[in-house]
Amino acid sequence: DIPCPRASPCLVSFNETCAILYGGARGGAMGLEGLDDVWALYVNRFDSTGKWERLVPSTPTSTSATSSKSSTMHASEGDDGLVSVTMPPGRNAATLCEIDDAHTVDAKETKHFLLHGGWAPFRKTWNDDFILRVVDPTETH
Repeated sequence: DIPCPRASPCLVSFNETCAILYGGARGGAMGLEGLDDVWALYVNRFDSTGKWERLVPSTPTSTSATSSKSSTMHASEGDDGLVSVTMPPGRNAATLCEIDDAHTVDAKETKHFLLHGGWAPFRKTWNDDFILRVVDPTETH
């Protein structure tokens, strides 16, 4: 399983052997459709091989790429008081960068990334911000 071909996704390093890919746009029946999936690419620096893993599947483009509202997934309350997580609509041409996570108290290595802006091609441009919290995906590999 690998990511579909896409235009202008966000790609950021998680650590020396893993990169995180978010979103982008793919060709669809009505032109470019924004994606909101998250993938990890694990790279073996010694033999130049790589393996993709889908961390979050993309939601249907009829909802994510054209809606002005974000969809919400509900989760049980955890130690950090998290009750729900708002997922951004699918988009491309956004920015994704690591932000300081010094206050994280997770047992596993966790990093936080700021997702800003982007657009649903030729339909909507966003000026919003989301925090992407990624627990070290390399612990299972």
